Amino acid sequence: LQAEHGRRLAAAAAASVRLATAQLRQAKASQAQDAALAAWWIPVDAGLAAARGLPAAAGRTLTHALAQAEAARSRIAPPGWPEPGQGDSAARAALAARAWAAVVGRPLAELRTVLETSGGRGVALQDPAEPGQLPEVAILVDGAGLASAPARAVAQLDQQITTLAERHDQVMNQVLADLLSSTFVEHLQDRQAAVTELISGVNRVLAQHPTGASATTLRLRRQAAPGHETAFVVLTALEPGAAAAAGAPDRPESPPDQVRTFLEQQIRAAQDQGRSGPADWREHLSVLLDYRRWFDVVTDYRVGEGTWRPFTEEVHAKDSGGGKAVTLLQPMLATLAALYAESGSAPRPLWLDEAFTGVDDANRATMLGLLVTFDLDFVLAGPATLVTTAQVPSAAIWFISRAPAPDPGVDLSLMLWSGGPPVAAEVPEPRAQEPPVPEPPAAAPPLPRMMP
Repeated sequence: LQAEHGRRLAAAAAASVRLATAQLRQAKASQAQDAALAAWWIPVDAGLAAARGLPAAAGRTLTHALAQAEAARSRIAPPGWPEPGQGDSAARAALAARAWAAVVGRPLAELRTVLETSGGRGVALQDPAEPGQLPEVAILVDGAGLASAPARAVAQLDQQITTLAERHDQVMNQVLADLLSSTFVEHLQDRQAAVTELISGVNRVLAQHPTGASATTLRLRRQAAPGHETAFVVLTALEPGAAAAAGAPDRPESPPDQVRTFLEQQIRAAQDQGRSGPADWREHLSVLLDYRRWFDVVTDYRVGEGTWRPFTEEVHAKDSGGGKAVTLLQPMLATLAALYAESGSAPRPLWLDEAFTGVDDANRATMLGLLVTFDLDFVLAGPATLVTTAQVPSAAIWFISRAPAPDPGVDLSLMLWSGGPPVAAEVPEPRAQEPPVPEPPAAAPPLPRMMP
């Protein structure tokens, strides 16, 4: 009986030891569970779960944490992360350390660069406030100097974007309303009509004066400048008759709609340029709305009644030296004639230095005939007598002769041309102008008398 009693006492003692050991393991497991649960809520409370799009936990119990962790495991799969039940804690810690280094390394530097270049913003990585806590990423999103956590910083930036977008829309709508309600469109239409009429007038003059034995005719034509095709479409939409053509396949919008859409695009482009440079965006807008930059004036030609073709550099290079001079000078003379025709009483001057150098007699006669036909008041300077041709009805020819070296001075002589031999004319002797006599200086005021 005593032996049985002893065995039972030993068994009871062993059971007590096993119970104590189990209770210790249970306590440690409970502590580990509590620590793991607390550790799980640290990144959740820091906003990382929401930032990665994980569903919000319905509560703070272990069941809620496990459900959220399962969602994280299914949606977030770090490269090389072991499956459940595989890998030891040291390997997992090494993977986590490398992942953390990747987060706070280059991405943090890139974020800092982006924020600092925008002015008044920045980001810093702060040490954990307590052991076991996450390092804090503090983001400065404005000039107030108050740093915020990433989630709050994102919300603040979203609010700033919303506010700036509203202000942007307000400013753009106000500028657009000001432009549409002002005389801008009317001014653009007037300038468009003036340019069109000028080119038409020049072309009428050119059509009346074909050159060369082949009767080559030139004309001017507008086309969109490179990079300004949309603006040129707006110009053509403002031409007379454009409203009647609205709705055609090549003009789906009416002119007012085209102008409004174009102005909106230009305002946005000016604001973008203003953000990337020191100049105010309104200065960029004034440049973008300069209609003279929207088109180029090019030259076409045709021989006789043939087809119009572009007058390119290759075509120009094939002509003779004199022919090149004629084709370059004729559009300029026609433009001058069209401009001078707008005011019948205005003088029509044209001064050419070293005129017709290298031009043969036939082409020189052609160009002199153009000067006379266009009724220009021309002055030509050159090394030879240029105007004694049948195309010029009359002219005054001045000769300038230098005194023999080393004597200073020049001499002038005049000859008159009216279709026959030049006739010498007297030149009045120039009178030296007497230098002005300086006025005597004003008398100085008398000195005051000193009393004894």
